[in-house]
Amino acid sequence: PHAAYGAPIMMQAVRGLVSEREAQEAARLIEAHCDRRPDEPVHDVWERLLQDADLVDHIGTYNIWMDIQYYAHEGGGVEAEAEFLRENAENYAAHHRKQLNFPISVRIYDDRVGFYLEYARRFQAEARGEVYRAEEVLG
Repeated sequence: PHAAYGAPIMMQAVRGLVSEREAQEAARLIEAHCDRRPDEPVHDVWERLLQDADLVDHIGTYNIWMDIQYYAHEGGGVEAEAEFLRENAENYAAHHRKQLNFPISVRIYDDRVGFYLEYARRFQAEARGEVYRAEEVLG
C-alpha cells in the first residue's frame, strides 16, 4: 500500500530539513496510517488520530470528486458512476466508519456520510433522467 512506499519517499524528501528523529517519527506515522485495527491496542494516539483524519478526509466531497474523476477518465460515464454508487456507497461508508478510533471522528464522519449518501441518491435519480425528490420539488 501507499503507506509502505510513502514513508521512504518522505524520508528522502525531508533529509536535511528536519532531524533524523523527526523524520523517523513522521515515517512511523505514515507507515501506520493504513494499518487500521480499532479494536486492538497496536497504535498510539498519534497514529490513531492520523488514521481517523485520513478516513474522514476520504469521505464527502473528496470521494465524490475522486469517483467522478475516475469514471470520467475510465470512460464509464454517468451510468457506471450511478451503478457504483447504487452497489457500493452505503457499504463503503459503513465499512470505513467501523475503522474510526475516536467519537469525535465518528461524528464528523457521519456528517460527511450524510452528504455523500444524499449525493449518491441524487446522482442515481438524475442518471435515470428523474427529478430528484420529484414529489417535493414538483408538488
